[in-house]
Amino acid sequence: MNQTVPTDSGADRRRFFRIADTVSLRFRPLSLSEKQLWLEDELNLEPDPNVQALDAEISAELERLKSCSPELSVMAELLNTKLEMLAESTNANLDAGFKQPYRTINVSLSACGIGFPVAEPLEQDMILLVDALLTAENKRVLVTGRVVGCDSLSIPGPHGHKYMTRINFERIDERLSEDLIQYILQQQRRILAAQRLAEEEKELVSLRP
Repeated sequence: MNQTVPTDSGADRRRFFRIADTVSLRFRPLSLSEKQLWLEDELNLEPDPNVQALDAEISAELERLKSCSPELSVMAELLNTKLEMLAESTNANLDAGFKQPYRTINVSLSACGIGFPVAEPLEQDMILLVDALLTAENKRVLVTGRVVGCDSLSIPGPHGHKYMTRINFERIDERLSEDLIQYILQQQRRILAAQRLAEEEKELVSLRP
């Protein structure tokens, strides 16, 4: 059974921090059997903890290689990425149900939900399986969510997107929630750093004779 994030008023406010981000995303409704497991809180989306521990060791070694041998670290990162892709492709039970490929789109992301454009309206309260690749950190997020809104866009976007849907994550694992919080905080820091750098460069240009 999944250990989920508490939903009382004392829950960590960091879960509601929201950023605009670009991710590779696909989604689908749960099948009847998956929905029954979800209702019983028995739909397992959590990665193997042994694999997670190995990932942590690999990440630590990659950081060490970067300082010792940058060229070798590039090759190691490529091999690690390939292994991750192969591991993800073996998750056939969940992956088989997807009829659409990943698409790189702009989203509004927090640790408690996501908003993204779609071509067709989605029904209120529909339960979806959302599969997102956080491209900035090459991390996969697989989570269930409930449609809480789907509004028409004033200007249609690419891929025939005419609606903006809003999803609340439900029964999200505490570890995944914390990972999302840390990712969002890191992205916020990157955005602020880029803004400061742009302002400094603009000021330097204005000071040139």
